[in-house]
Amino acid sequence: MSGVQIVVAAVTLTLFVPCIAQFAIMIKERGWKTALAIAGFIFPFAFLCGIVLNFILTLLGATL
Repeated sequence: MSGVQIVVAAVTLTLFVPCIAQFAIMIKERGWKTALAIAGFIFPFAFLCGIVLNFILTLLGATL
């Protein structure tokens, strides 16, 4: 993987809900509706940030 790909992957993975255990705790603490709403926002947001970051780094010609 190139440096840009590693940075984009790291940022995208950082923004995701970390694991299934974390999602289970969100369900326990906040309920199904809120946990699904949070996940429904976080997943597209993480991908969108990764796409935008990749576009910006590619546009700037960054080599890491």
